Amino acid sequence: MKKTFLFIFFVLTNLQSNMETIEETNWSNEQSVLHFFMHSFFSNYTDLKNVPDNLKNNRKIILAAVNNNGENLQYAPKNFLKDKQIILNAIRPKQAILDCGYDDPYKYDKRDAKMIKLADTNLLTDREFLLKTVSTNGFVLQYLDKKFQEDKQFILQSIKHRGNVISYLNSKYYNDKDIIMASIENKKIDILEYIPTQYKNDKKFMLYAIKKNFYALKYASKKLQNDKQIVLAAINGEGELDKDYQSIFQYASKELQDNKKVARIVLDSNIFSFRYFSERLKDDKEIVLKALKYDIDNFQYISTRLRDNKKVALKGLNLNIKNFKYISTRLKKDKEILNLYNKIKKKYSSYSVDKFKTDTNVSHSISVTPQNSINLF
Repeated sequence: MKKTFLFIFFVLTNLQSNMETIEETNWSNEQSVLHFFMHSFFSNYTDLKNVPDNLKNNRKIILAAVNNNGENLQYAPKNFLKDKQIILNAIRPKQAILDCGYDDPYKYDKRDAKMIKLADTNLLTDREFLLKTVSTNGFVLQYLDKKFQEDKQFILQSIKHRGNVISYLNSKYYNDKDIIMASIENKKIDILEYIPTQYKNDKKFMLYAIKKNFYALKYASKKLQNDKQIVLAAINGEGELDKDYQSIFQYASKELQDNKKVARIVLDSNIFSFRYFSERLKDDKEIVLKALKYDIDNFQYISTRLRDNKKVALKGLNLNIKNFKYISTRLKKDKEILNLYNKIKKKYSSYSVDKFKTDTNVSHSISVTPQNSINLF
């Protein structure tokens, strides 16, 4: 989510500048066109269409255009499709996009990789050149001839340069240690689904994989998913703090999901894990109160018995008024519960946005609506 906001901010701050640059560009003037492609933030691939034919034959302009947006290659004259440097510029990663924090930082790498298909047929059989393209953008490999997709040197270069080869990797490589280790080293852990059982049951190997990417726990053997050291390594491992991280504890064994000592440790590291605790622990008052302390949304996962516990219900309601809907039917009629609910509801039902922003006591889960009111439900 943070990355999305960063991307939007980055785009908006550059949008006005881009619009001004487009309006000011003299499309019949070489220097003006060069300035546009060299200084605008991520041009539209159709912008090269605005350039007159005489300037499209200018190599500097084509280089700048594809360097800004690889898709501009579609409008380059055919003679430039034989130019190795222009092809490399078109497919290379666009650092500005990576820096802006887009949710999928490789979205544009994947898209620009397709531009290799426009290259001259002679280039598409040039092994040395194609190896360089894959070393520039690993996603290129999926668009090359099958003989290159099955070439170990190409596969390794693709893996090392962000490519994800698993969708077309020949099964003969599932047991290739070099490719397996390169994949793990570069956090491409999808390959673990297909590797031999001997690796999935090797504690030293799986610990290494999990420390590279916690999601490797999904592919560990049942035996290792019941290993406390392995599971805690995953909980504390590296990777994107996304929905996969939130759900990683689901791959721990039922035994560990029911282990109170493990539960305490897990909650300290991953507040989203509570939903995967055993039913017994979701009925454990100590664990439940700890879980609520870390994440107010955990109330919805607690046992039916504790939803009917007045002390726990009051705690949940104080944390977040939304938790009222999860309280037992009996307690929803309780005078003290109802008084607290109505007090909170009255306090915040007409709460202004400006006051909301300055009141640190307001539950963080209450959201501000565009109508400058507070959304309680």
